[in-house]
Amino acid sequence: MKTQQKNDVSAMRSVGGQLAAFIMSFIVKIGFLKLTVEQKIVRARAVLAAMTGNPNFTTPSPTLADVTTAVDALELAQQNLPGGPDETEIRDIREQELDVLMSNLQIYVEGEAQGNPEIVLSSGMETRNAQSPIGILLAPETAIAKQGADEGSVKLKWKSVKKNSGYRVEGSTDPLLGWPMVYQAEKASLKVFDLVPGTKYYFRVATLSRYGYEGFSPVVTIRVALP
Repeated sequence: MKTQQKNDVSAMRSVGGQLAAFIMSFIVKIGFLKLTVEQKIVRARAVLAAMTGNPNFTTPSPTLADVTTAVDALELAQQNLPGGPDETEIRDIREQELDVLMSNLQIYVEGEAQGNPEIVLSSGMETRNAQSPIGILLAPETAIAKQGADEGSVKLKWKSVKKNSGYRVEGSTDPLLGWPMVYQAEKASLKVFDLVPGTKYYFRVATLSRYGYEGFSPVVTIRVALP
């Protein structure tokens, strides 16, 4: 299935069916999704080189081996272009797989760094400009889910929030057991691949700002269409 942290300001957990809300302070710069495919490959390999054997990151999650596999797969898919629709779709899927892994690796680095920019930089990632944070932004008021054109895919869309630096999307097949699917989106939409046909999924969206995120949109549900 494809596809914040120890430096906590406050956290309120879900009670009586209410969604959890988080207020967290971020130092790792969010910007990977804005890169081209070629730039993502270069950036990911630089992070892998910097984190390999780095004593600041003894138990990376996801593992560096998984990230390496994803980078290799994306590079191979990119080399197969130009091609037909199938080759383009494979490249897009491999790109999203790497996006998810790098987003989760960013969260791991954030937690290990605990606000120390030197530790962040040692990972090969960048730090944010600390000046003039815009503060916490409200979560999107609405979100919708529709069947995707590809088997095992859905399209998510929500009302955009101004001055955001992106969105955090979480997904689950059972919210009571947690939200294991984590994505980051640059715009107010996301296509999720490799879902299990016939399975019901739950999704929720939070708005990212320089300061972090607080709360989620109302949960949307969708049962993935059977072939």
